[in-house]
Amino acid sequence: MTEKGAVKKEYFLEGLQCAHCAGNIETEVRKLHGVSEATVNFVIKTLHIESDAGAAGDLSGKVDAIAKKYEPDIIVREKGAAAPAEKSIYLAGLNCADCAARINLAVKRLEGVHSAHLDVVSQKLTIQSFDRGRLTELARQAGEIALRIEPDIKIAYSRAQPEPENKNSITGLADKAAAILGIVGFVSAFAFSFPASWELGLYLLSYLLIGGKVLLRALRNIARGQVFDENSL
Repeated sequence: MTEKGAVKKEYFLEGLQCAHCAGNIETEVRKLHGVSEATVNFVIKTLHIESDAGAAGDLSGKVDAIAKKYEPDIIVREKGAAAPAEKSIYLAGLNCADCAARINLAVKRLEGVHSAHLDVVSQKLTIQSFDRGRLTELARQAGEIALRIEPDIKIAYSRAQPEPENKNSITGLADKAAAILGIVGFVSAFAFSFPASWELGLYLLSYLLIGGKVLLRALRNIARGQVFDENSL
């Protein structure tokens, strides 16, 4: 029987996969201040809560934090609540799938983020939050996370993606020159007879000229503990 003044709420637990985690979520929510009853239905992925009126207003954030502690990818949505607001940022130059997964996971764990989805193909990260006023700050934090994991990418906080690097710039011309010299060195070592030490030197020089940027990114990632990514492989 519902006590006088008690408030009932129902939450959808989208993405809930673990029955044991569901039990843990139920137990922790039941211990929240003001909560008199909490029941998770694992089959239909719902959480029913009964609490006093004073605690009801602060439940959503607490429930979301508890749920994500056990299943980081879970999306908690209150039945009847307005849809979350969203903002997208663009991560130009992001070509590492493993880095993208780590960026996505880290952004999902930010306080106030309802959900986050990073599309590697479009290089677009979409963030959802019920707190519309925090979206700009959350987008900024997401950009900082992305740059920390992949320092070579470029961030844009509007619909217009960053313009691609001008191939006629000094950097673009230097890259072309390095590639041409690398090819010339490799072909020379392969086609002509040089002392073994010269051949080895030409092959090594060609490797560094053509793949130097990838090697540099791999070394930087290894220094940060990111050993087995696309660059190092």
